Amino acid sequence: RHIIPESRSGYSIFDILEEEMEIILKGVLEKSDDRDRDAFKKAKQLYKSCMNENSIEEMDAAPLLNLLDEIGGWPVTMSEWDVTKEPDWSLETTLTLFHTNYNQRVVFDTFVWIDIRNSSKYVIYVDETDFGIHFRDHYIRDGGEYKVRDAYLQFMVLIAEMVREDRNVTKNDTFVEEEMKKVLELEIEIFNATAPLEERRDITQLYNKMTLSQLQVKFDLNGFNWTQFLQGIMSSVNIEVYPEEEIVVFCVGYLQKLQYIFQKHSKRTFQNYL
Repeated sequence: RHIIPESRSGYSIFDILEEEMEIILKGVLEKSDDRDRDAFKKAKQLYKSCMNENSIEEMDAAPLLNLLDEIGGWPVTMSEWDVTKEPDWSLETTLTLFHTNYNQRVVFDTFVWIDIRNSSKYVIYVDETDFGIHFRDHYIRDGGEYKVRDAYLQFMVLIAEMVREDRNVTKNDTFVEEEMKKVLELEIEIFNATAPLEERRDITQLYNKMTLSQLQVKFDLNGFNWTQFLQGIMSSVNIEVYPEEEIVVFCVGYLQKLQYIFQKHSKRTFQNYL
């Protein structure tokens, strides 16, 4: 028998094995060996960089601020985003960047896999995405679940205020909270557009194949350019997509509801969400 640690709600043999493996892995990562393959060397280098606390302290918020600049900025933390970034901003370009550079499937989950109705070929799939809160009730119900949403909102506000301070932007708690409330409203609306898991168990029922041209016509999404988005992703592996390219949509109802959501919210709110 084992005593359950105070930091855990449960403690099984799998938890014990996990801890033992972490200790072994720590030893492996900390031991240098010139005979290591490249993959091992990279893993050890990554581990070493994460453990270099002095270097991390010296860099402070610089890596985060640089990352935010690379993905188009975080409007709530910038005093002139509407002037410097918004005129050239597009959702297609930003989502492509998230997909290709950071493997983050925001708003849409897009991937290439075997066609489930023709295993001799691969096809592009478009599906719903994942969210910051993983339990459906926390988005759609009140009561106790409201506390989770409120904590989520306060977390967003806290991080935004910290980044504003690092950017030497004037403190304005009321403005930040209003901006983050818009973000949470957008995320809840996108989540509510998704189908419950019990309605997604049979993937053959979700299967809707169409050409890229048909996808654009059926799901215009307030002018969203599907060709630009998908070509941007596929260009990372040097593949050209054409109007007759076959696309399998797993989320017809979701895309239909996004039409209204895309019309309702501003570029600024979308970029704050992203």
